[in-house]
Amino acid sequence: MGTKTTEILIESFFALATKGLVLVVKIEDPDALQNDINNDYIITKEMSDLAGGLGLRCGRLLSVAKAMLIVTIHIDFCVADQVEAKHTSGEKVEAE
Repeated sequence: MGTKTTEILIESFFALATKGLVLVVKIEDPDALQNDINNDYIITKEMSDLAGGLGLRCGRLLSVAKAMLIVTIHIDFCVADQVEAKHTSGEKVEAE
């Protein structure tokens, strides 16, 4: 698997992990956290090995996983939580 492909896959995973972490705990600067993780040699080296192994084992299914990562990264979960809260409270939900 190519270097650029694994790099993009790893960055997408870190972006999704950071976005999920922000939903659970308060993070001062999520972008700085993501950059720190992306720039850490040991983490990126190990993740690169993992991504390469997945590419060899899963092949084309990796593209489906990558597409799901991209879609998930672009979902605003905070908005979904607000809509769900309005539904459970009985408030009228209007399209924005």
